[in-house]
Amino acid sequence: LRHTYAKAPGGFRNAGEVAAKLLSHLRETLGEAEGADGLPLVVTVPAAFHGAQRIATRDAAAYAFDACEEDVRLLEEPYAAFLDFLVNTPDTANMLLREDGTLLVFDFGGGTCDVAIFRRDPLQSGVLGVGLLGTSRYHRLGGGDIDRAIVHEVLIPAVVRENDLGQWDLDWSAKQRMLEPQLLGLAEQLKIELGGKLAALGDAEADAAVSAESVTLEVDVGGLVKRLSLSRPTLDTQALLRVLRPFLDPTPISQASSEYVQRGSVFSPIDQALQRAGLELDDIDAVLMCGSSSLLPPVRRAIKRRFPRAAVVMAGDANAALEGAIARGAALQALSLQVLGEPLVAPVCSADLSVRVVDG
Repeated sequence: LRHTYAKAPGGFRNAGEVAAKLLSHLRETLGEAEGADGLPLVVTVPAAFHGAQRIATRDAAAYAFDACEEDVRLLEEPYAAFLDFLVNTPDTANMLLREDGTLLVFDFGGGTCDVAIFRRDPLQSGVLGVGLLGTSRYHRLGGGDIDRAIVHEVLIPAVVRENDLGQWDLDWSAKQRMLEPQLLGLAEQLKIELGGKLAALGDAEADAAVSAESVTLEVDVGGLVKRLSLSRPTLDTQALLRVLRPFLDPTPISQASSEYVQRGSVFSPIDQALQRAGLELDDIDAVLMCGSSSLLPPVRRAIKRRFPRAAVVMAGDANAALEGAIARGAALQALSLQVLGEPLVAPVCSADLSVRVVDG
């Protein structure tokens, strides 16, 4: 939101305009549903989006759908996943969430890591009788950061070795601006394939490896554009665990990031949400995992190790089911607004606020 790009074409000069174009494209691609005008419009956002980010998202949606700003309802992504869990898997939800039961939603996606904590309480207002206890602050941490770490810790060192380059032959610009964009998609592909293989084996630390087709890369070395080869790029379990170590560190340290990769621990937002809710680890009865990065078996294993007393469940038993949980939750919120006239989960503030006036 802080940047405007003067040389970009009209409609693409800032984040809000780009978001509006993306939403407009979705609307045009899906087509207009008959009689959809005037129905509630629910758009999901990361739980810890600040005010300016929320306003920009709301404005983009209003523009894309020709709606008034007040007609756009924002729903935090962990809340949406929670709604999907309660409504679409009621047997599991009722088994895990007895009265006064506490559930932590861990939403680890491609670009953010959000945590929200809920407690079932029939006395709470709202359709479902569920109260929100706390959320994490904003954490720009996700699968994209893991992909960049694989690029700089696994793939680029392999390029250096295979092409007999010296330690300093590739400078920061060559690695960050030339090699990283060419290797990022490959890193994601290898990560997903290895994660699927480990899941099939049922062991997050089993010896396994995946490879891809050989690639040719172009990079500026000493002012000359050189073509470098990378034969059968490979990612194995030990390399993946090494890359994931700072992301899954139960005692996060600020020095984990580098000039190439932003690294943060998924346990930072978990600890923040627990602190805001005034809870301890043992107070959590169940953990609901959602977001595409939660599909990595080492991530699931780390969460289970952190919450030994809690039942850990996935928001869906397959990739498509898990990645659609937030969209289904948003649809349920819109349905409740249309039919019942009130949301399934009402917006609340997870921090105490007060206003001091002149007369006390």
